[in-house]
Amino acid sequence: MSQADGWQRLHPLTPVVRAGRVVPAFILLLIVGHSSGDDHATSEFFYLGVIALSLVLGVVSWLVTRWRLDAATLVIESGLLRRSSRRLPLARLQAVDVVEPLLARVFGLAELRIRLAGSSRVDGRLAYLDEPTAVRLRERLLVGQQHAEPEVEPPENALLATVQLSRLVGAVFLSGTWAFPVAVVLGLTIFYPGHTEAIIGSSTAFLFYIALGLWRRVSTDYGFSVAHTDDGLRIRSGLLQTVTETIPRARIQSIRRIEPLLWRPLGWCRLEISVASGQKSSGGRDQSRRLTKALLPVGSRTESDELLRAVLGTDLPVLERPPRRAFVRSPLRCLFLECGVNDDYALAVTGRICRRTCYVPLSKAQSVRRVQGPIERLLGLSSVMVDVAGRHGGASMLFRGIDDAGELFGTLVRRSRAARLRVGEAPGALGRSGDETPGGPTA
Repeated sequence: MSQADGWQRLHPLTPVVRAGRVVPAFILLLIVGHSSGDDHATSEFFYLGVIALSLVLGVVSWLVTRWRLDAATLVIESGLLRRSSRRLPLARLQAVDVVEPLLARVFGLAELRIRLAGSSRVDGRLAYLDEPTAVRLRERLLVGQQHAEPEVEPPENALLATVQLSRLVGAVFLSGTWAFPVAVVLGLTIFYPGHTEAIIGSSTAFLFYIALGLWRRVSTDYGFSVAHTDDGLRIRSGLLQTVTETIPRARIQSIRRIEPLLWRPLGWCRLEISVASGQKSSGGRDQSRRLTKALLPVGSRTESDELLRAVLGTDLPVLERPPRRAFVRSPLRCLFLECGVNDDYALAVTGRICRRTCYVPLSKAQSVRRVQGPIERLLGLSSVMVDVAGRHGGASMLFRGIDDAGELFGTLVRRSRAARLRVGEAPGALGRSGDETPGGPTA
């Protein structure tokens, strides 16, 4: 519904969708009440009254909520007793997501969630709009962020990767999170055969919780696809609730390839990206933290290589192994350690049971460190660390020779500065400088 001064309302079916979210819970309570022999009429009238009240409150909320988009700002006004007006500058947009819960999808509706740079929460919501309007508005917001002109035609998507359902189910099954508790229950039933019913009965809730977690992982990554757009990486997934998320390349702090032990015989791996975001500490001071998102929940090594090349936009560095004397420092770990550097990225491979490969854009480097403990000092070894915004998101190049580590340290500092200057001249690059990584790398 449009108004003469540019204000828009949410979709008229919004109150129905909001009230419908409580219906499944009430149906479950009615079933429990029938089985326990409660007064059915009283329960039904009570639940119907609560649903009617939810519908009335939804209508009131719909009447007092409106939004407007101009050339530089999205304005959302809401509230009856306490009026709220949120102004979201397009220049500070971090992400715009389209979320389609199951009931909203039945009516062809979708929710728009807007996050600003430096924020770890959703700063604005428009729930609900019809799906075509939500998609068009998301494109206008993202295009307006880049060009300050929201009437520009949105860019087309270029599909980079998808995930097969059979492979997703197999990856979740081979994750091993269910194996230990199930083995414990089976072991107890074998050693105490006379208490089988009691053991299974007491473990039912725990096993149901594990099954629910496995189902949630499948449901969340169902239909996963990642596409390239001029706005960034477009990720879409979800079974009961479909989420379409756009991640600007400037926000990517690092990329990790994870290869669990049970996946490696099948050649499977997982790609994750780390996105820096701001948050407030208890003392009111700004801190940075890292949000980890799946870039590819599960895929073959070839698929991950192609996706990495498409996202990184360059060939990967040549990998080098640590010297032989590193075997004395860590006999098992050194067998899996590798690292490499080129003009744009630092790469480090670690992990014994679960192999992890971290790709860090040098333009995002917050600091470069040389670390040498007493044992490394005796063996003539040293480690070099590349830190990015957030915790545990950098690349660790472990157990290099002292001369190699010194040369690597100087190379990383020089190339980090050069990469930061270079991406400032090429704003479309992955490592485009963002407001979360000011200044150059420190040693």
